[in-house]
Order: sequence, then C-alpha cells, then structure tokens
Amino acid sequence: MTNDLQLGPNDPPAPDPMPEPNPYPDPMPDPDPIPPGDPDMPNPGEETPPIYS
Repeated sequence: MTNDLQLGPNDPPAPDPMPEPNPYPDPMPDPDPIPPGDPDMPNPGEETPPIYS
C-alpha cells in the first residue's frame, strides 16, 4: 500500500477520512406486500380476468 503523500518515519499517520453518509439508509418497504400463505393470490388492486379452461 503506497500513500500519495510520502510520510516520513516521524510523521503521524494520516487520519481516517470521514465516512460518507449512506444516501439510502433503509430500502423502501414493499407498498403491497403479498400476505404469507397466499403466494399465488393477486394483489387486491390488480384486475385479473377470470381464466376459463
């Protein structure tokens, strides 16, 4: 590891840079989560035509 600034043996180590704040602290929650136990059920807001087989 090489530093851009060649520090002498008596120079103190360079301080750590300030950590950048996370612009996205938390992922956005799912606005329409699928309830557990019904993985195949459509979301309440979706219009699904009936399937005739």
